[in-house]
Amino acid sequence: MRVNEQFSRVTGYSAEDVVGIPASESGLWADLNERAEFLRRLERDGSVRNFEQSFRLKDGSVVPFLLSSVPIEVDGERCILTTSRDIHDIKESQRKLSESEATLRQIFDASIDWIQVVDPAADRFVTVNEAFARAVGLTKEQVLALRPSQMGKWDDASKLQNFLEQLRTNGSVRNFEASHTGPAGRHRDILVSSTVVTLNSKTNLLSFVRDISDIKETERRLRESEEKFRQIFEKSADIVVVSNIDTGDDPRGQ
Repeated sequence: MRVNEQFSRVTGYSAEDVVGIPASESGLWADLNERAEFLRRLERDGSVRNFEQSFRLKDGSVVPFLLSSVPIEVDGERCILTTSRDIHDIKESQRKLSESEATLRQIFDASIDWIQVVDPAADRFVTVNEAFARAVGLTKEQVLALRPSQMGKWDDASKLQNFLEQLRTNGSVRNFEASHTGPAGRHRDILVSSTVVTLNSKTNLLSFVRDISDIKETERRLRESEEKFRQIFEKSADIVVVSNIDTGDDPRGQ
């Protein structure tokens, strides 16, 4: 075995530690099954590209490396030229990213808002959360098999145009009230917040939708109650006075 100075800097082994020692006896390979698979591929394909394996460094730590090997001949002797790269930082970044993605997915699916990411150019759902799927009475897989244009329509086309114009101008829209009728004919009042995002070099639309039908219905009933009260107040033959219970003043401040 022959090694360069970078090998010694990374692994902690000096050239004297490993030169002349068979690779199988060097203790570098943390997993001998990985070494067997590496040799099998080398024998089968004549070379190996980007093979992930773990080396045990001199301090005892085990670090992942990416190996590429080709057979060569040196002074009439058959050898294997191997280049390797420490990918510990890459693997650690991947692990943290995976954990972060898992956390974001939990938040995504736990949200009570309907969240959707849409590729508008392809008229395709990129992803939706569980709340969105429940709202339309389908599974996520069923929703993703459909097109956004199949999920109903805005009741007021002029509002939709206004929404799209704000989106084109500002790149985002916040708390836009609209009415929507779903594919099953169910009408809902909704509050929409959307922003343009880039995913995998494609322009997508990230939207958060909240069903405010109950709030709008409460507001409607309150208006009706106020109107009925006003009519009774104005048409009564009796003297009717409304005053603040503590001060006796007109509650309207008049």
